[in-house]
Amino acid sequence: MLPAMGSFIFLQAFAITPNFIALQKDQMMITENTYFDGNVKSLGYETTEGKSTIGIINPGEYEFGTADKEIMHIVEGKLSALLPNQTDWQHFEAGSSFEVSANSNLKLKQKYKQLICASIGN
Repeated sequence: MLPAMGSFIFLQAFAITPNFIALQKDQMMITENTYFDGNVKSLGYETTEGKSTIGIINPGEYEFGTADKEIMHIVEGKLSALLPNQTDWQHFEAGSSFEVSANSNLKLKQKYKQLICASIGN
């Protein structure tokens, strides 16, 4: 789920008291993460519907571990992924998604700056 709807609710929260109360219950804190010497950055948030992140990846090859199941949504461009227990790289384009099981590792390879959204544990 993309954060745009949450941002809309946040903007209205100052004008409408019930929305502000709902926002407080949701505890929509934004976390910032930096990996691989600043080459991968993400913003994450958690709602009652689950956790999500949106990230930017600089060109390179990176290995990630997962604690929970993740669904990766390619927002723009192309991305190559070596999924757990696979020997061949798979290629994904904007608009496609793939799932990574909990407690596993995957490698991502990117030639250009890339935008990705992940739904975690959903």
